[in-house]
Amino acid sequence: MAATESRLRHQYGIDLTACWSRLWLVLPEDVRTELRTSRSRVDAAAGGSVWAGCYLLLGRLWRPAAAAP
Repeated sequence: MAATESRLRHQYGIDLTACWSRLWLVLPEDVRTELRTSRSRVDAAAGGSVWAGCYLLLGRLWRPAAAAP
């Protein structure tokens, strides 16, 4: 996300943080839907990574948990 913001700032001179709310109002509905879908996928992937890390830590600390399918 930071790379996208940096690229927009350098290429177009746009401060995405400052203009996001105004930009959101003028975007077409299909673009907003696609952005919402992408955001939900990123959130799900991050949540899955956190759970995987927790299970990995549990498996390392408690051996019987490592054998669970």
